[in-house]
Amino acid sequence: MTDTKATQEKISKSLENPILEAVKKDDLSLVMKNSAQKKVIPPNQISVALDKFENKIIEEHREH
Repeated sequence: MTDTKATQEKISKSLENPILEAVKKDDLSLVMKNSAQKKVIPPNQISVALDKFENKIIEEHREH
């Protein structure tokens, strides 16, 4: 298994699927429309969710 694939699997387990799909597709509006699990993220929590995602990526880079 490649490092990228392992990283994607770890991140996918740690994030909600709609958020992960938005990151993969780079289109949040499309994912929110098509997602069966529509979740509302209050504006004051968006930066927290992005910080968690960024921290996971930084941790992965440090491990390698």
